[in-house]
Amino acid sequence: VDFTIVEADLADFTGTLPTFERTVPNVNDPNDLQIDPGAELAVGNIFARFVNDLTGEETAVVAPEIVAVLEDELVPSLGTKNGTVDISWSIRGDDVAPLVSGNATATFALDIGGGQECVLGTVNMTGMSAVGDAANVAFTLVNGQVADPLAGLPRAGFVGTPFDITDLQGTAVFENATNAALDRFDVIIPGVRLDLFANLGFATPVAAGDEILIDTFTLTFRDSDPAAITGTFSGE
Repeated sequence: VDFTIVEADLADFTGTLPTFERTVPNVNDPNDLQIDPGAELAVGNIFARFVNDLTGEETAVVAPEIVAVLEDELVPSLGTKNGTVDISWSIRGDDVAPLVSGNATATFALDIGGGQECVLGTVNMTGMSAVGDAANVAFTLVNGQVADPLAGLPRAGFVGTPFDITDLQGTAVFENATNAALDRFDVIIPGVRLDLFANLGFATPVAAGDEILIDTFTLTFRDSDPAAITGTFSGE
């Protein structure tokens, strides 16, 4: 199970050298020294505390690491962000089992001393982490809001023009692909030029199974009241 607080300021941490020293040449410019993409360092005063919502029992307290952040996950050759790190919890193996039994809350916090803490975020979960490698554990709320299942995933960027958008209008195809096992609607805009998107990260040549989220297009459903949105979905 992984949890990440993204893009924290490296300057807010002490004792980061030499691990986060700029010593690695950028492949595009050897004179541009950057942080090692594999740099990571344990953090002593930040923690994640897991509590069973029904019993109030504290089931685990886990320390994170700070890790280097790539400029673009889809283009590793661009190197790392020099002033930015992610705060990462990567919980593996037997340590996962006690985290969630029914409903649980994880609180991510900074120990500021004197028995006081500064809460950085919370995650509400449901499921059984001791069963099936925690595959059935679901995140229900993140910081009190409904969890976005696509948060943090790489996205390609649309780099076309308004004229390209005009050309796409009215081309969407709708299919009710529902079957006995799954309710499913598919909406497809066919035949869009690949060069209208940047940072695809696709294979060369492009393979039939290549797919990635995109940052510009959304599908919105409304009922008879135009102001009442019943669903919004990202495209890929």
